[in-house]
Amino acid sequence: MKLPFKSSRWWLLFFSGALYPLGMAPFNFWPAVIISLGFFFYQLNPTKSAKETFLISVCFGFGIFITGTSWVYVSIHEYGFIPMPFAFLATVLFCLFISILFSIPFVLLRFMPDKTSTYLIGLPSLLVLSEYFRLFAFSGFPWLFAGYSHTNTVLSGWATVGGVLIVSYICGFLASFLSQIFREKENLKPILKLNLLIIVTISGGYILQNIEWSKSTNEEIELALIQPNINQAEKWSGAKRKEILKQLKTQTLPYLNNDLIIWPEAALPSIPQNLPQFLEEIKDLSTTYKSKLVSGAITYEQGTQEFFNSIIDLSSSSFQYDKSKLVPFGEYVPFERLLRGIIKFFDLP
Repeated sequence: MKLPFKSSRWWLLFFSGALYPLGMAPFNFWPAVIISLGFFFYQLNPTKSAKETFLISVCFGFGIFITGTSWVYVSIHEYGFIPMPFAFLATVLFCLFISILFSIPFVLLRFMPDKTSTYLIGLPSLLVLSEYFRLFAFSGFPWLFAGYSHTNTVLSGWATVGGVLIVSYICGFLASFLSQIFREKENLKPILKLNLLIIVTISGGYILQNIEWSKSTNEEIELALIQPNINQAEKWSGAKRKEILKQLKTQTLPYLNNDLIIWPEAALPSIPQNLPQFLEEIKDLSTTYKSKLVSGAITYEQGTQEFFNSIIDLSSSSFQYDKSKLVPFGEYVPFERLLRGIIKFFDLP
């Protein structure tokens, strides 16, 4: 297949995508996202074919996700005990898949007019559409949204009225503005008139950031967070179950006078049906000390034979919330009918 332009341009696209995660924690260098998107937007225009636009977007997106979701490799290799070559291959394929999801909305650029307004308004809109699409596809991949890079800047004020997506739109607009400076460098006057809009946007974020959106009830509660720090290789071992339950109880006893005690995600070393005696003891202790105790747990629905990542109320057994946005390859296996049985890691329940 003949590439639409020189291979060096593809490498630049990839590396500009790889620059993007530097705008996220722990680096928090927010200009990286705007510069990265600016270069990406500069490569796009409505005169390109849908195929070319899609390939450009996939290449850029792959740079983002292969560098920004390295935890997928750690999850598969370190905790799934999969040999390095297979873990690396699975990570590459997974990042390529997310890159395709990222790229699909940008194909719509082909149907927009070749005008300045398309670049300044249309491209940020497609960026937000791409993020919105990833919120729901296959239970959701809400990672590395552009707006997250401004968690600690004045633009975060806009999140109070429009969530992360409105901040992503502003990032996209700033990136479009940057790309238009290079695209129309011989006629900058119309573009530079937008400086006032940028100043207003930044000022608006500052104002919104300093509004008190909630009020204190002046009610205080005593809270304890219990972290048993169990070795994940032993977490689900039947031989270690009693030891883990004893540790949870021992660490909790000094805090039973607190109003609320929270155990971490999937703290219980088995499904609740297998721990009736232990859960009854914890319930009695909570009742005696009038303390509320909630815990993460893997729960099992007998009727549907499904497992859930849940939060349950151990003090009264009256509440259970099942997580709906599951982490792929961590909490569920996408395309399980195709992948189950290939390697042990894909045989998650």
